[in-house]
Amino acid sequence: MERRWKEQGMWHIRIEVGGNVYRAPNVIDASGQTSIPNISQIPGADTFKDRLIHHKDFGSSEILRTSKRCVVIGGAKSAAGMAYAFEKAGSGPAAYFPPDSPISYYRNSNEWAHSRFLATLTANIFTPDSLWTAFVNRTRIGRAFLRFFLGFAQKEMHGRVNYDREDGKENGFPNLKPDTDLFWQNDSSGISHRPDFWDTIANRVKVNRQNVDQIGINDVVLADGTSIEIDAIIYATGWRASTPYIEPSTAYSLGLATKLSAEELQEAEKWRILEQNADSRIIKLFPILA
Repeated sequence: MERRWKEQGMWHIRIEVGGNVYRAPNVIDASGQTSIPNISQIPGADTFKDRLIHHKDFGSSEILRTSKRCVVIGGAKSAAGMAYAFEKAGSGPAAYFPPDSPISYYRNSNEWAHSRFLATLTANIFTPDSLWTAFVNRTRIGRAFLRFFLGFAQKEMHGRVNYDREDGKENGFPNLKPDTDLFWQNDSSGISHRPDFWDTIANRVKVNRQNVDQIGINDVVLADGTSIEIDAIIYATGWRASTPYIEPSTAYSLGLATKLSAEELQEAEKWRILEQNADSRIIKLFPILA
């Protein structure tokens, strides 16, 4: 799709190949938010002489066969998965909870995370309010219990990973340890499906928690000046929340991500007041978020 716009009550869609235009009274956009790769703009990327791809193209590429030293830019699930794949193929950061990680009274972390009981402990406006949720969220004793319970679960999970293990310190494995508590979930989470996942990452993958300052002909230079020679780069940097084929004004009216210039001041002020009122109500329901 090259462009989509509305005219005289009808949607018009122009296709990139051939330029044909289709018209319909209603359109369903099922393209999702994982269609457009988010590529970091790093100085020197155009000078790199070898393979440079986004993780979207990882499966269809021959990078595992042709490359020996690869830098994976990113710290979420896809980054760890590709780093693992490289090392297992003989080539060349985030919170990950193994599916077989035992949580007291539960067979695995996934079973624990999807229990009804845990749902009542989340600060979620969609959770039905009850005497129990009121106790947990709106009393000091309840919030103390919540912190203790999640802290206990986090200790069990982190203990299984063992971020501070001796055999991983030289490779920077401790850099993967989340900075925030399990309650906030600010760090990306995922599930390890391989029994040797953590051993492979700790012993055979070097983890650098630095921004990439620039890319050279055959290396990347980190913010601390460290230079790493490579023959491949993979951007595990996620996706852009963007719909470039929709006019900014239309995207704004539909509540989609678009340029700030498309924002209508009167509409923006209305939403600012609504959000302010909603925030106040949410803080009253869940004081722990304040």
